Amino acid sequence: MEKELHVISGSRSWLASQIFNFGSIVSVTFGAAVDGLKYLLTGTLFANQYITMAVVVIPFILWFAGSIFAYALVAHHPNERVRYYNRWAGYRFYAYTGFLPTALIFAGSIQEFFHVTPLVMWLWVGAVGIVLIVPWGIYDIVKSRREEWPEITVEVERHE
Repeated sequence: MEKELHVISGSRSWLASQIFNFGSIVSVTFGAAVDGLKYLLTGTLFANQYITMAVVVIPFILWFAGSIFAYALVAHHPNERVRYYNRWAGYRFYAYTGFLPTALIFAGSIQEFFHVTPLVMWLWVGAVGIVLIVPWGIYDIVKSRREEWPEITVEVERHE
């Protein structure tokens, strides 16, 4: 088979290194943004806890599915720094994802211990995700932006 040279620009490498951070930040903050906007406009949160959960959970679940694809797509990138940023963004997001079933399993005990309603408990669980993912993701984005991202030339097989 013939081989071709492909050039990966520095800006494409940077974007590949941060796609997981962008998706995680959006998926975790989307529900909080919608709930906050409703609160600012009407002075109340959603009255139904299931609507609040749906607004928070659906974008998160969609990104969870997409994140597996994004992680796998970038996991074998030729630039080691791209893999590094992708790996750490994955650690953070999947750690929070692992925390969610634990919170769900012990939801009754947590609510009883802290004397809170299910709505308040899930708002706190969402706040933990925001605190865990958003500042660290923004830090990674800013830190990576300051790095120099060189062009990379990769030799690939040509398929006809």
